[in-house]
Amino acid sequence: MGSAKTPIMRFAFLVATVSLLSPKPGVGNDTVSEVPLSNSSETYSSLESREDRFHFLRRIPAPRGLITDRMGRTLAGNEIMTRVVINPASIASTYSSRNAVDRIQSIRSEFEMLLGKLPALSEEDIQKHLQHRPFHPLVVTGLLNLEQEFAAQCLADYHRGDASIQPVYTRTYRDEGGVAHLVGFVGAKFPQQHGPLADQELLWVPVEGRQGIELEMEDELRGEPGLMSIVYSSEGEVLSEQLVRSPRPGKTIVLTIDRDLQNEASKLLEDSGRSGALVLLDSASGDMLASASYPDFDSSTFVPSIDEASFAQLVDDPDAPLFNRAVSGSYPPGSTYKPVVALAGLSSGKLSTLNRFDSPPAMDIDGLEFKNWNDEHEGRFGLQYALLRSSNTWFYQASFNIGDRAILSTSKRLGFGWRPALPLSGISPGNLPDKAPSRRGLANLSIGQGEVLASPLQLASAMTAFANEDAVVRPRLILQTQDAGEQGSVYATSPVRQSIGTLKRNVEAVREGMWGVVHHPSGTGKSAYNRDLTVFGKTGTAQWTSKGHEKRLAWFTGFTGENPSLSFCVLIEGRQGESVSGGRVAAPLVGKLLSELTSGSENFAYLVPTEKLAYHPSINSPTHSSFGGYTAMRPSSSAFQRSTSSDAQRGAADRKPRKGIFSALFGRR
Repeated sequence: MGSAKTPIMRFAFLVATVSLLSPKPGVGNDTVSEVPLSNSSETYSSLESREDRFHFLRRIPAPRGLITDRMGRTLAGNEIMTRVVINPASIASTYSSRNAVDRIQSIRSEFEMLLGKLPALSEEDIQKHLQHRPFHPLVVTGLLNLEQEFAAQCLADYHRGDASIQPVYTRTYRDEGGVAHLVGFVGAKFPQQHGPLADQELLWVPVEGRQGIELEMEDELRGEPGLMSIVYSSEGEVLSEQLVRSPRPGKTIVLTIDRDLQNEASKLLEDSGRSGALVLLDSASGDMLASASYPDFDSSTFVPSIDEASFAQLVDDPDAPLFNRAVSGSYPPGSTYKPVVALAGLSSGKLSTLNRFDSPPAMDIDGLEFKNWNDEHEGRFGLQYALLRSSNTWFYQASFNIGDRAILSTSKRLGFGWRPALPLSGISPGNLPDKAPSRRGLANLSIGQGEVLASPLQLASAMTAFANEDAVVRPRLILQTQDAGEQGSVYATSPVRQSIGTLKRNVEAVREGMWGVVHHPSGTGKSAYNRDLTVFGKTGTAQWTSKGHEKRLAWFTGFTGENPSLSFCVLIEGRQGESVSGGRVAAPLVGKLLSELTSGSENFAYLVPTEKLAYHPSINSPTHSSFGGYTAMRPSSSAFQRSTSSDAQRGAADRKPRKGIFSALFGRR
């Protein structure tokens, strides 16, 4: 096959270099001259008329397109690496069929002693290769590191003509920043071939996307293969090689992600010591600046392939590192759903900022005790204070006024129950019921429990409506798609905004309560405070069952008030038996992330506002009620149109209240 300095190697270096360049106008033209095909039919294993020469046309796999962050920093690229190949034709011209097999095995054994254990290669594979493709290189090693390459080159030179170092390019990934769930990984398109030559024979096995952007954008990333004309002598020596057609690199995919923000979000989740997710969006465009899920994995593990044992370990890991919690998880949103309920009430006219309800420690709803997170009566207050205190019993009563239809309709307009349109597989639509089946079901719905489910991405997206005051912006992950080459075209994607169909004053009322969550002395999310940004938030805690085990979820979601505004959501999965709350566990992560963002703004793709928003709403404090102690309250059945029958209510009242899911559920805000 010749030495390592063949024209094939020089060509591989060229096309790989093109693929490694950052996406810039004016870069990407090949300088290798091309020769026209002598036959337009492109036969890929054709012999010349002379008996002592063998002519082949072989495809050259195209470099995959780059995947970059919004600043053009490479998240997935290509790198030139080498491997050892044996030239079967050279050996077959000197040895008999049986001895040729022995000779190949002997050379392989020498490389194995030098480099360590090599990929399996059976005697049957060698025989097939000698029979069907003697002029095609026989691969005997995996990809070599620099130290291995130097040693292998010395041994290949010793076996000059029979063995050589073949350059190939391989996929590379940035091994930090927690981008694996978004970028995904690749795998070999087919195994190494040893049988009859295919119609479209390639110089080496190409890869294809298996997960994430690599999979969903495969058509754009894979490029178009080139064509190489190679002439061999009967002894297997390369007499001529010409580039017939240059491979065309795949398109560059520019993500909306900021690599440094993604890295920071991933570190915060890891430092928490728990599984979870963190999503950060640009409120105006919907750009996903960060979408981290922990635990994660290293995409490089799959290059060039992953063994069965390692893959099984990833799949069977109880912490599910392959699962993208940020976009694929479906969780009860808990109290982070209360701003949606409040907006539904205001928009439908069935709730007013003048409405005031008591906030007792518990209520009796059709014979079952529904608790607040606070064991003491908190007084009587309105919507904004109910949001900042996250009072469950207040929202039970409010929901009886609002009804399920308004709540579910508003939820749909905010994106709940819909699958976000992103180029990723396994995107969760969450879940919205068609209706609340009972008064208990409505009470559950009002605090984000029961059948309502959402992903962290859906909650962050819903927050853009409160940040913008008039429109929800759909999440966007692809910023641009760029063609390779000097005159390459750039295809930009546009934000998608949708009106939420309500008056701004209704949104503003909810915003006031969410401001109080972080800034009011009695707020439940004060640990998310930032001195440079005005943070609006909502804490949440929910009960969740995972693989038969009951766990707690801690949420914090919201947005910043300045322009540019950020919308965010943090989810933390508590360990089995662990008591977590949104205020204690999730909100501090947002506080730390915003602190890093504002203190080191030069490192991130975000312009910190020069002035903080002047925002100080007046929130009425609770008034004391004649409610002197805990007595279970029983709402009127007429408060909800789908109430159970009076007979069913009497039967429920006769039963002893259960100390089950609800008594354990609402102990945190």
